[in-house]
Amino acid sequence: MKSARHLRLTLDVLPKEAARANTQALAINYGFCETPIGRCLLGVCEGRICYLAFAPDGSDSEVLGDLAARWSGASLSQDVEVATMAMHSNFPATESSSRVIKLLVQGTEFQIQVWQALLKIPYASLSTYAQVANAVGRPKATRAVGTAIGANPIAWLIPCHRVVRSDGGLGGYRWGLVAKKACLDFEKAALE
Repeated sequence: MKSARHLRLTLDVLPKEAARANTQALAINYGFCETPIGRCLLGVCEGRICYLAFAPDGSDSEVLGDLAARWSGASLSQDVEVATMAMHSNFPATESSSRVIKLLVQGTEFQIQVWQALLKIPYASLSTYAQVANAVGRPKATRAVGTAIGANPIAWLIPCHRVVRSDGGLGGYRWGLVAKKACLDFEKAALE
């Protein structure tokens, strides 16, 4: 069995309170591309991934609308080549410790804390909503943690798919349970 080596992810944060003024200066290149998990929309801003959402056929306008709403005021330009290059570097058979992937997110302080806790869940491992709540120092806030996880703007790389219910059930997933199971299966297969 091969052991997966972990990516180094840097999380640049644009505070939600300051986002409206700051996003007007941002330029985001985006494109739809295929992954081993399924079709997705990826947004890249100044070399940082700022959006990654699974986009099954027929959902283009909905997913693109979500990108535009999350980064309102930013200049959006379709660039499939940039998105495809970024995508190919993010779906290797195993993770490589020599790569650094830069992410750009905006959110509330609590959302950022939750997303940072998700980044600490080891590759192909599972955590529960309660464990994430404990990790952010809010053990009674499992419902709020679930909401913050559901607001995650970067599928796969901020690994919300690794969070399950305490009873072992998959729970929810913003992009559907089929995609969540596919993410988990992909990681498990990468370790074998």
